Amino acid sequence: MNTNYLEDLSKLNNGLQLLELETDSPVKLAEMAIPIVFDVLEKLKNDIVTNNFKSIEEEIHFFKHVKPLFLSKLIYYNRIFKIEKRKPQCGKKVLSKYFRKEQKRINLYFEDNLDFHKYIKCSDTCQDRRFFTRGVFDVKQCLNSSYFSSDFRFNTSHDNKAATILSNELILIYLESSIGLLKKCSCIDLISKKAECIPKVGIIWTGKKVALIELIYALFIDGAFNNGNADLNEIVKAFEIAFQIDLGNFSRTFSEIKARKMNRIKYLDILIEKLSSKMDESDDI
Repeated sequence: MNTNYLEDLSKLNNGLQLLELETDSPVKLAEMAIPIVFDVLEKLKNDIVTNNFKSIEEEIHFFKHVKPLFLSKLIYYNRIFKIEKRKPQCGKKVLSKYFRKEQKRINLYFEDNLDFHKYIKCSDTCQDRRFFTRGVFDVKQCLNSSYFSSDFRFNTSHDNKAATILSNELILIYLESSIGLLKKCSCIDLISKKAECIPKVGIIWTGKKVALIELIYALFIDGAFNNGNADLNEIVKAFEIAFQIDLGNFSRTFSEIKARKMNRIKYLDILIEKLSSKMDESDDI
């Protein structure tokens, strides 16, 4: 049986991070990510079904600690897809209320599964054989009916619930970030109303957000604004207003840029190459 689960998880995470850099749309990201995670889970399933476990302890470890890490990603992207597809296309107040409602739904799930949540978070082990070995279930646990139609070779009564807890924690972060962006957009709207000095030239940024963030950070680090005294947040807001774009959680995006395995300053390299090529071709631009 394959035991390089951490390596498999690392490869999966790296692949998903690359997808996040390729698109700014949560829906498109989910559409691309779900098949990838599903394929990885299928490979895990085939490995388990073919080779089985050497001991009960190994089986418990897999279904309690390993499978939920992979399955939680599938649950996460599937839920984000639904949240984004169903969200109302209207004012910020209504949208914020929608996200708050989704948060409440997750918190209710935590309340309904409080005992198991504590069991997982406290690293308890007394119920491991009951929760995380195959073919063992207790009807009194009020299991989801989908469990009884699942493949018992790759499912226990509680590994899905453990994965759901992990995914819900990430979804709460996503929802809080989305609400924060709405507040930020409202702030940008107020700044825009006051920014009478900014010319209305109709120029908008049509490139990728990650590319503009890479450029902004380069200019900020160079100290190109206010003799190097400009605050990064102020610079970002200025670019958002000038080019009519919401850059979202730009610091997180920059962290993902730094985590690239190869060519971390990809956009700046492209700019250099294109400009040099144009200068070699002609003196006219």
